[in-house]
Amino acid sequence: RNLYSGLFAAMLGSAPNAALFFGVYEMSKICLGERGYGDLTSQMLAGSMGAVTSCLARVPADNIKQKVQAGLYQHTLAAITGISRTQGWRGYFVGFQSTVLREMPFSVVQFTVWEELKRRLQIYYSSSSSSSSSSSSSSSRRLSPWESGLCGSLAGALSAAITTPIDVLKTRQMIGDAPRDASTLRAFASILKKEGITGLFSGFVPRIQLCFVGGMIFFSAYDFSLSLVEKAFVTGKKKTSVLQQQHETTKLNHTTSNSAADVDLYASRGRA
Repeated sequence: RNLYSGLFAAMLGSAPNAALFFGVYEMSKICLGERGYGDLTSQMLAGSMGAVTSCLARVPADNIKQKVQAGLYQHTLAAITGISRTQGWRGYFVGFQSTVLREMPFSVVQFTVWEELKRRLQIYYSSSSSSSSSSSSSSSRRLSPWESGLCGSLAGALSAAITTPIDVLKTRQMIGDAPRDASTLRAFASILKKEGITGLFSGFVPRIQLCFVGGMIFFSAYDFSLSLVEKAFVTGKKKTSVLQQQHETTKLNHTTSNSAADVDLYASRGRA
């Protein structure tokens, strides 16, 4: 049971967090690409903007979840009530700065590496093809969800390794282990002074394992959902195009029949 402490809070925060991140990430990537930014720059900037925006939903959910996990409250509702009563709305955003400092490099590394691994995997499939025709088809084909998920798991593990010290800092601030009202820099220095460099890498291996498995599930599901949306969009465009063609054909036939009727009318008047 303790392994699933804070699960409800995590579930409540996951949907708006993902919606904010991917909405901003995809739109920013498109807009930056249209403005002439390269793929790498677009991915890094879009990842940063998505990370900052998603923290508006992530941080309150993390505060509730981690207080329940630390045993400060028995369940999610008690944590919501307790935070509101003792700290007000500001209590939900404790550790916001450290979370942003963690999420920005995490998202930049994760999504940049993910996109690059996918690109290299497609190049590998293309170069391993025996004929030019099969090479052309493999280079343009979309990676399967599990292939995208594998790239995501590697990217997630690397991002987790790099950002573990900031994650430790954020967790300590949220559960109250860091000095109260201390700045992010002072809290960081406090952990470093008391526990040394090893303290900043507490939970290093479990975090990498979690992000590796989570990355596989997360990016597989994301890629699968994205392919469904794209197929629905393409199908919708095709249906709209067919309807437009039918409308134009009907309009042309109607115009042609009217013109023929006018010719017959003029001809009959001429004979009269």
